Amino acid sequence: MLFCFTVGVEGTGHHMVRALLHTQMQRDRFIDQGGWHEAMVTHWDPRTRHQKVNALQQDLKSVFQEAAQQGATHLYESASFPFNQPRDALRRPDILEFLSLTQGLVRCRFLVLYRCPKASTFSAVRRGFTDDVLKQARIVEANHRFIAQQLQQCPRESYRVLRYEDFMARPRDFQRALAEWWELDPFALALDLSRLKPSYPWDRVPKDTRAVLDAFFSAKKRALWEPAYGNSPLLDCVTG
Repeated sequence: MLFCFTVGVEGTGHHMVRALLHTQMQRDRFIDQGGWHEAMVTHWDPRTRHQKVNALQQDLKSVFQEAAQQGATHLYESASFPFNQPRDALRRPDILEFLSLTQGLVRCRFLVLYRCPKASTFSAVRRGFTDDVLKQARIVEANHRFIAQQLQQCPRESYRVLRYEDFMARPRDFQRALAEWWELDPFALALDLSRLKPSYPWDRVPKDTRAVLDAFFSAKKRALWEPAYGNSPLLDCVTG
């Protein structure tokens, strides 16, 4: 049984991945956001965290055992950094902790999303998560730094990085790579390529917003996290 976990800063392509998995998710042996979801969301929210780790691990063990008894082959979770409203940079998953919690219980493979931070910031603003562009940019920065630090300590075999812009340019290549990484039916994923929506054109972003984002996400600032995203690209898992 394989736990497939999509993680990434808000606006980096979670809906894109979910659209690609639409047909796959309709299959009986694929469980999307099962009993583990609420427990982990509560655990990773600083305002509601209360469960001790050993108790949480026992709860996860029970959930995974139940899924196995149902004949599940794949468990799926998707989480943004941060997750849910209102904007709170500290309400986010902990990749290293989840690997530790699930060790010996289920195989876990992360898909780590990356997108130009200017585009992902505006994506959150455009979808109404906030009207404060600079605040959202700071949230994006904080979470990119957090993810980069975690990836530096993660085993390379536990994650692959998918860059949004690369995927949109070569969807069929990445569809095949994702199928290999998560041991999915490549034909099922191919059926859903038509569900992908084009990116919002950058030249349609208001000029004043572009100016703020260009100034905030300087090359020196992006260099604080982008090297970590350069490791373990998704296409590396293609075998033939």
